[in-house]
Amino acid sequence: MPREMATVVLVGAGPGDPWLLTRRAIDCLQCADVVLYDYLVHPNCLTYCRDDARLICVGKRKGHHSKTQTAIHRLIGYYASRCKRIVRLKGGDPSVFGRGGEEMTYLRRRGIPFEVVPGVSSVHAVPAYAGIPATYRGLSRSVAWMTGTTRAGKAVRRIPDADTLVILMGITHIEALTQRLLREKRYFKTTPVALITWGTLAAQRTWIGTLGSIKDRPEDLVPPALMVVGNVVDLHASLDWIQNRPLHGRRVVLLRTLAQSAELETLLSRLGAEVVLMPLIAQVPIATTIRQFTPSKLRRFTHVVVTSPYGVKQLMHNLSQNGLDARALAGKTLVAVGPKTADALAEVGLRADIVPAAYSQEGILEALRDVKGTMFLLPVARDARSTLATLLRQRGAKVTVVSTYKTVPRKRVLGQPTDGDWVVFTSSSTVKEFFGRFGALKKQIRCISIGPMTQATLALYADGPIVMAQAATATAIVEALCAASEWAG
Repeated sequence: MPREMATVVLVGAGPGDPWLLTRRAIDCLQCADVVLYDYLVHPNCLTYCRDDARLICVGKRKGHHSKTQTAIHRLIGYYASRCKRIVRLKGGDPSVFGRGGEEMTYLRRRGIPFEVVPGVSSVHAVPAYAGIPATYRGLSRSVAWMTGTTRAGKAVRRIPDADTLVILMGITHIEALTQRLLREKRYFKTTPVALITWGTLAAQRTWIGTLGSIKDRPEDLVPPALMVVGNVVDLHASLDWIQNRPLHGRRVVLLRTLAQSAELETLLSRLGAEVVLMPLIAQVPIATTIRQFTPSKLRRFTHVVVTSPYGVKQLMHNLSQNGLDARALAGKTLVAVGPKTADALAEVGLRADIVPAAYSQEGILEALRDVKGTMFLLPVARDARSTLATLLRQRGAKVTVVSTYKTVPRKRVLGQPTDGDWVVFTSSSTVKEFFGRFGALKKQIRCISIGPMTQATLALYADGPIVMAQAATATAIVEALCAASEWAG
């Protein structure tokens, strides 16, 4: 067979909101050996990459280019000669003001196979997120996209003929650009203008004015920014849909594993929050516990308590490694700490006999009645709290605790918390790991905690406000955040 050649895929990451990443883009990221990504790519996009994939930031931010375009070309060529699958992840769409054409030309000249995966471009996504349609019957029947800065770094001189102008990279030379527009007979000082910064993200801001009043814009409207010129800008007042979402403008950091964060991420995003997936810990199985799940050892237990969906996964894995399946648990009382753990049991054909009203070790204890003489198996995480085992023994039960997995810090952490973020803490381990890495932010962040133990640990580290969710569920976390957002402003 001929040697498989490397393939470079130029992938559009979209304008910022990670929910606008295409299915084909996700597929490419999941298969990539190396990902060369732009600075403005949302960190959630990189969570689709394999843990062993090499991730390289190549910059491309106004005033902060860490790599020249020539250097990026060389990196692409270098890794193409050594790897099978390379993704060049670019903000927006690679073919719209993203120098994608230059990178395609470089690859073609060197005989390197490539593919292009278009992305959602900021030129139409950002105005849409501000309630400004590019065209509108009776107001605009044509639209032109342009950059406000030339290759030499100066203001452009040629203005396209269109009813709506969408201008990228124009903030630096906005005064000169405005004067150039006013020289055109079709633009006036009363022509509506919108300046939109950090479009599609929590930090999105929209300033509405005119070509005559643009000199009075706020000073903090800085790149990345986009400018819209034309009568369609007047529609912003009535069509600005994003402001109506209850969590718009909130940036929420989730520290749990990606699988554990999926439901909460979806709920928060639907309500308008920008969610940053930043798992700090990973769950790793402990192989030596397999011998604790043989038929002879399982036979003596009357109750099995599982305290997490991952605990269910490891329980079934250990059974399978001993040639067993769910039938090995027949006749035993199955206790699940909460509905998510009960759902995990149901997925493998098991029904939880007991699910406590309070989703905690204390809740399990309250749900259990007479336990004297019973035999409990507790497959748990290493270093898990021993409250349940201790109190069960005090009531006369015999308890065997088996550590089937452990929680370890993740070596690669994507994303970066910033001032004003809401950070969701779901365990004491996430608290310790977060402040071990980002302790300088302890006064600037706002904290959501689950359960009294996490709350107590958090109180030792955080100096900012702490809100505790009423239950260990995604819905309770969202409710707590919505309520806290009302008074936090």
